Amino acid sequence: MPESDAAYQTLRRLLLSPASSTQHIALLESNAFFGSIGHYLAALSLPNVTDLTHLVVSSAALWTAPTPEKASAPTYPLVTRTVFVAQAAAFAVSERVPLIAKHAPRTAKRELRQWLRAIIAGAGIGSADAAPRTLLPQLALLTGLLQGLDAVRSTRERVSIGFGRHAYALQQHWANVFSRLLDSWSVARGTDAQWRRSAWALGSDGSRDDTPCTAVLSLAVLVAGAIADDLLHASNNETLVRMAGPVLFGIYGNVEGMFDDLQSADVVSVSATSRCSVWVNDVQTHPLYPKLGPLSRLVGGALRRCTETLSPEALDELCFGHAGPLAALQATALHLDNSWSKSALAGRSEDQIEMSSRRTTTLIWQTFKTLLFSVTMVYDALVEGIVDQLPSPTVTYAARGTEPSTSNIPLTYLTALRSVLETFMHLYFVTSSFGLDGFEAYRKVFFACLDVLGRDGRASIGTLEDLVAQRGGTRPVPAAEASFSERMRTTYYLLVAEQLVADVPDQIIEHQVLPVCVPYLEDPRYQDTFESAHTVVLALFAARKACSYELAPFYVDLLLSSYPERLSESQLETALTTVVSSLSETSDAAAWWVIEQLHDTLDDLRITPPPPGKHTSIDLVIGRCMAALLAHVNLVLFRSLLTRVHALIVTHAPGSRERTILVEKTFEALGELNAATREEGMRWWLKHCKDFTGHDAVDEKAVSTTTQVQ
Repeated sequence: MPESDAAYQTLRRLLLSPASSTQHIALLESNAFFGSIGHYLAALSLPNVTDLTHLVVSSAALWTAPTPEKASAPTYPLVTRTVFVAQAAAFAVSERVPLIAKHAPRTAKRELRQWLRAIIAGAGIGSADAAPRTLLPQLALLTGLLQGLDAVRSTRERVSIGFGRHAYALQQHWANVFSRLLDSWSVARGTDAQWRRSAWALGSDGSRDDTPCTAVLSLAVLVAGAIADDLLHASNNETLVRMAGPVLFGIYGNVEGMFDDLQSADVVSVSATSRCSVWVNDVQTHPLYPKLGPLSRLVGGALRRCTETLSPEALDELCFGHAGPLAALQATALHLDNSWSKSALAGRSEDQIEMSSRRTTTLIWQTFKTLLFSVTMVYDALVEGIVDQLPSPTVTYAARGTEPSTSNIPLTYLTALRSVLETFMHLYFVTSSFGLDGFEAYRKVFFACLDVLGRDGRASIGTLEDLVAQRGGTRPVPAAEASFSERMRTTYYLLVAEQLVADVPDQIIEHQVLPVCVPYLEDPRYQDTFESAHTVVLALFAARKACSYELAPFYVDLLLSSYPERLSESQLETALTTVVSSLSETSDAAAWWVIEQLHDTLDDLRITPPPPGKHTSIDLVIGRCMAALLAHVNLVLFRSLLTRVHALIVTHAPGSRERTILVEKTFEALGELNAATREEGMRWWLKHCKDFTGHDAVDEKAVSTTTQVQ
């Protein structure tokens, strides 16, 4: 009987103690106190379970903050208390279910249902008379019960005890309590008096990482992924975004000037007392830091649901309006970018950092990457929601005179996507550590934004103008003089420009894009920025932009001088075929000039061959590129180019590796001919096939077919 159990009676007295006894609980070892709660919830009879649950939920000693005069007394942080209560409830499930299954297997389902109902009744869950302050304790108990059921179900597969039905009933209660907490938070923000009367007045230690909001979210991230979608849809998702968004990104605190106390030197030292060391310690010891993944998914899921229920204007106000969490995120990213770019650590390799400081800098980079992952998850949900809400079909209205094209996409959606790209620009110094275009989840969001913006010429122009302003304008800066920050922002700007240049006017290209692009082509010392600039120019040729004709001589010379140090064989071939295909649309003479440049390069290589080494096959690569151009010239040049390719092939001995490679490339190019050149190409191949391969055309086709079958 509980009356004869001294340990249980001691536990009851502690829970019944006034708020002044809070520090007494803190003096107990956590496993002893909270473990006792779990043990007795599992072991007691149903009436006593109800009584104990009521004591846990309403205990002033457990849930009330210490008075100001006793604020220095030891106490468990509010976040810790809520998580410990949830763990106690989960432990109770793990103890109770085996008892039920062993002693009453036939009635186990009913026994478990009655036990859960006893806890729910004791906590006042679902009762209109329950005090607002009991909502957080209720959520803690429900969270633990859900966790416990899930854990037991995974280890007791053969026990038919109705886990699924019990879990869904608990999920309903959990979603209801969570919604009431969100509603009370929204109301409580009105006045101090309302706040003091609300569920949010529960005691915390006053620090930024121990608040009722943090406690609620610490519980939510434990089970929110298991809550049925229909139940989460019924929650106040707008309030969840307003509450959880600032908490999520507030974990990173104030990042302005946090590297200012580092001294620039040949080898940089980061002391334990430096601002960045203190910052990274504060972030990584925040109770929600280990749960950033689930918390980001929770916020992202709420945002995703808001896109389905809110108008574009209301969604914009929620995310980017006054106190909007994504507006605050954008500001944080800007401050972090500025702080890092001006720091002594920016652009440093590991050997330029003092050995004793490398652990700290590693932790800093881990924190940066965690922030980027969180931002990407939230933006992924937002962008996916926006894409799903776009008008169907999306209509692009053609440009009129000097006015760019527009679309029927709501302006607020376009503005939101531009904000996403701007935030990503400020975090690109982190993204670049994963490669030129980041990681898969990032690329999904990045290209989805650009795909939508690319349907609206005005939005495309606005995006480029926003980013070039963040870069510092269009003033050409020699690559050798560019700062780390300028290089990062320029590289990102060029990655965006590559996707949008097809949709913006020529004057934007000439006065904004090319001045940023050309310095990094002329001086390719920074490979990532060079590759970005290279792909932008390639995009200009692919889009048949007016500047392509004048740009061709410079770009072709650049391509030929960049192989093989900075361009691969496939990159060189793709670039040359794109250039020739573009020029063939407007000027056969210009297209032939490119072919002449390749021919002259081959002549130069015959006169002055490269030194022995891995690049001795440059002439073969140039020959392959020339053969690839067959599918990209007009009929007026086709015969002349066939003659050049024939001369290249017969230069090499029959049966040689070089001849085989050139013949295969030629055959591949002939297979891509259009209707205008296909007949001429076929006649040429039939005429020369036996000279090239030793087989006539019929035999060649048979051999090719046999090879494919094998």
